[in-house]
Amino acid sequence: MGFIGLIEPAKSVSAQTAPEFITSWRALNYVPADYQGKSFPINSTYVEASFDLLDNNKIVNLSKNQITWTLNNTDIKSGLGAKSAKFLNAGVDQAVRVSVDYKDSLFETIISVPTTRPEMVIDSGVTGRYLSLKDYTFAALPYFFNISNLGELSFNWTNNGKNISGSTENPGLLKLSFKSEGIPQQTNINISASVSNLGNMLETAGKTLNLILK
Repeated sequence: MGFIGLIEPAKSVSAQTAPEFITSWRALNYVPADYQGKSFPINSTYVEASFDLLDNNKIVNLSKNQITWTLNNTDIKSGLGAKSAKFLNAGVDQAVRVSVDYKDSLFETIISVPTTRPEMVIDSGVTGRYLSLKDYTFAALPYFFNISNLGELSFNWTNNGKNISGSTENPGLLKLSFKSEGIPQQTNINISASVSNLGNMLETAGKTLNLILK
């Protein structure tokens, strides 16, 4: 979803007639298909930023206007109608400046892009902390990794500190069955998962669920 950027005209322009920037950006990395939030970049994620210029409540055709994109005092893209640009996240919050030559004035705005770290959650389908004597499927869901599909990740699971294997078809899934009536009530069950990018082992995340078998 875009937002209205600040205007920094190089020449004096009436505030009533000054155009406005509508800017947006997106991180080109991985999130689960049903995730409805915004994907945030991590170190080495490509980010694509874009904008429209709004003048008198109308989108301006900038196909013949010179546009320059600058990051860290370096031009990363320049040309007529260059309304979008792609750049590499450096592992820190970044600000890319866009300049537009329009109506004999130079208008500028800054698009701020935050950075984050890889994350993972375990979807257990359990409400609260208590497990019953039945079958469960736990799903390790990675977010923001620099991958295109789950086959580029390595998953590791533990149950109360002991290594166990995920599903053969999908290592990100763990199936457990609690059926023994002899299991003591209020038994602690600690399910942990970790995930790493096979192409960059510095991209890793983990999560632990502390559950109780009743």
